[in-house]
Amino acid sequence: MLAVQAYANGDEGLLEKAIGVFDAFVSSQRKNGLLHTRYDQNFDENEKKITADVCNLGWGAAEAVRMYSLLKAHGVDKPEYVTFASRICDFFMGKWDSEYGFGKTWLMSGKPSQKSGTIGGFMIPALVELYGVTGQKKYLDAAEMASDFYYGRDVDQFVCTAGAIDCNCIDKETSYPFLESSLKLYRTTGNAKYLDRAEKAAAYFSSWMFFFDPVYGPETDFMKYNWHVIGGTAVSAEHQCIDAWGGIMAADLYELSALTGNPMWDRIGRLMWANAVQGITTRLGEFFHDMQRPIGAQNEGFFQARYTKYRPVIEAGYWNDIFVSWPNAYRLWTLDKLHAMGVTLK
Repeated sequence: MLAVQAYANGDEGLLEKAIGVFDAFVSSQRKNGLLHTRYDQNFDENEKKITADVCNLGWGAAEAVRMYSLLKAHGVDKPEYVTFASRICDFFMGKWDSEYGFGKTWLMSGKPSQKSGTIGGFMIPALVELYGVTGQKKYLDAAEMASDFYYGRDVDQFVCTAGAIDCNCIDKETSYPFLESSLKLYRTTGNAKYLDRAEKAAAYFSSWMFFFDPVYGPETDFMKYNWHVIGGTAVSAEHQCIDAWGGIMAADLYELSALTGNPMWDRIGRLMWANAVQGITTRLGEFFHDMQRPIGAQNEGFFQARYTKYRPVIEAGYWNDIFVSWPNAYRLWTLDKLHAMGVTLK
């Protein structure tokens, strides 16, 4: 997204930063294809307990291919990004297991740490992206095999687990790669079963969405800042709060609506987007909970219910004070995808 913005504005400095981020991760990849999913872990002297997860590695491989394609379209050749993605995908293809698929987390040595969960689905979009630039059918075959496996075992049973990484329970996040990859596989193969699968993944994700606004007291953040629950999606059964994850769904749900002719998917996507763009700091000097926030900051969690995990009791109707970068990245990702479809969100 930094690179997309750099090309849009002719900002060479921003482009240099974007390429630098990719180069840093590429340079830290191990021979077996794995790498730390947080760059600072490269400097941890004791990495015996550090694990790499399929979610972040799947995103990393897919983004590396997208970055390669974007740069190449502007005359910059970075074949090492394709090599980086290939090494990740080849590692997981070589570790495929008929019982647990791609697994969940792996030690740097290449040994599995945790095997269970639907989280392996995050590798499927990367495999399809890689097939698109290399033409190597082994990646498409692996993507289709993984789709068959995870749908047959999990998604068809309306169960998706462990994509949130820090909990082993049903959650919403794990279903997203199945929506994205099913749409990609439908566009790639023309097989109608993938459109059916995309609807299943969309239905599962939507089952975590609130279609109403509860009533909260005037002292709560929700009432003070006019924050609406409707359109919000709960994180998981274990993490019962709302985050901005639903914002990433808008573009795919718009496409799904167009392909199926069902306007419901577009309406749901717009509700999720409207919820996910609440509470963003838009000007310097704004204070929340007596803290000044940087422009673009958005809370990680919105507590629509009483929440006690990891911390003292947080009553319903309040925001947390944790600011992370992924909501911004997801918003930019969605806007860019919609822009490519000729759609502008106001």
